Amino acid sequence: MTEKRPLVWLSAAQSTSKVRSTLGPRWELTDFNAENPVPLLLSPPVGAKVGILDLSQGATDDMPWFEHWLEALNLSYWVGVVAHRPISGTRTAQLITRYCSDFHTLPVDSDRLDTVLGHLWGMAVIREPCGTLPRDGYQSLVLEGNSLAICQARDLLRRFSVTAEPVLIVGESGTGKDAAAQFIHQHSTRASGPLVTVNCAALPESLTQSELFGYEKGAFTHALSAHAGRLEQAIGGSLILSSIDELNLEQQSAILRFLQEGQIERIGGSNPIRIDSRIITTASQPLTELIEAERFRSDVYYRLGGLEIKLPPL
Repeated sequence: MTEKRPLVWLSAAQSTSKVRSTLGPRWELTDFNAENPVPLLLSPPVGAKVGILDLSQGATDDMPWFEHWLEALNLSYWVGVVAHRPISGTRTAQLITRYCSDFHTLPVDSDRLDTVLGHLWGMAVIREPCGTLPRDGYQSLVLEGNSLAICQARDLLRRFSVTAEPVLIVGESGTGKDAAAQFIHQHSTRASGPLVTVNCAALPESLTQSELFGYEKGAFTHALSAHAGRLEQAIGGSLILSSIDELNLEQQSAILRFLQEGQIERIGGSNPIRIDSRIITTASQPLTELIEAERFRSDVYYRLGGLEIKLPPL
């Protein structure tokens, strides 16, 4: 039996297109859509080279993240599926002309579509000479190298950057954790917002709350004016909690409510402040091992480890 080829189906919502059921037996379909984006980002189909961009369900004007997804998935070829021939100048036409090598209108000729997908798969294989790993456009920005582990890590960075989920980056000292965290922010939808980094290893226990949450005027001696904490400064952008494994249990407890509720109160204040920021954390030690050693809170870990990247050692 011929091994199935991975095929990505990208759509705005869970697709009900009849085309799906008529795809040939050689394709193994993986869905990626706004209603269910995380599974594919966590476990992208290994070896995926081609995908179907399903634009048959209506206008895409209110879906600015399509471009982020297409670039993050980084497939060799896309084939579009539309309800009718796109009108020149529309967003649908722009997506088709910019990203797709071919497009099909409903009702789709399944045999023709299968032939096109097979041809593009073959073209993608030819473009990837055996034994070499092509240099990608992100290599010059972060994580230099051509090893399989480095390429896989860069691929996860691309995919994770387009989500709003918390990201945990784990790796030994010197492996590029902070650069990777900055890369996620710079290639996210929050790139125009602030990027605030908190070095947890240098955060004194006595100053944890004032540094992170800020304080109101007169909250304590020498509080001569109100001060926005680091969490508040990150509103609209990204917050990097660097070396979070260096926080002690009491400091971890201090940030737990923020992680659970997404809001804080300044010291001396009574009005909750909603913190809308992307959380990116780095750690030199696997947090699961610290949890077993009772040095890290499991509830904090589960709030931070939605998506995890393990950087290879030097």
